[in-house]
Amino acid sequence: MADLYEQTYHKLRRLLAEQTGVPTSNISRASAFAEDFDTEPLELYEEVFPEIEEQFQIEIEPAHYRELTTVQDMVDYIVDKAEL
Repeated sequence: MADLYEQTYHKLRRLLAEQTGVPTSNISRASAFAEDFDTEPLELYEEVFPEIEEQFQIEIEPAHYRELTTVQDMVDYIVDKAEL
């Protein structure tokens, strides 16, 4: 189970680096989407989150957008959705 979280984290980190231009070395589990990525909320919801959905084959429900504030929140969400 720990491996799944670790794999998800590393894949998400690479994806976020590609989507936002932030180097992977600057992305940690505690990185906050609003403060640590140079993206507006609309850009995040319309461009980054859909790419996450596609890469991880999940659906991020809009009702959960505000709860997903850090990279670790997203990792937990992805792993939880993948286990269903």
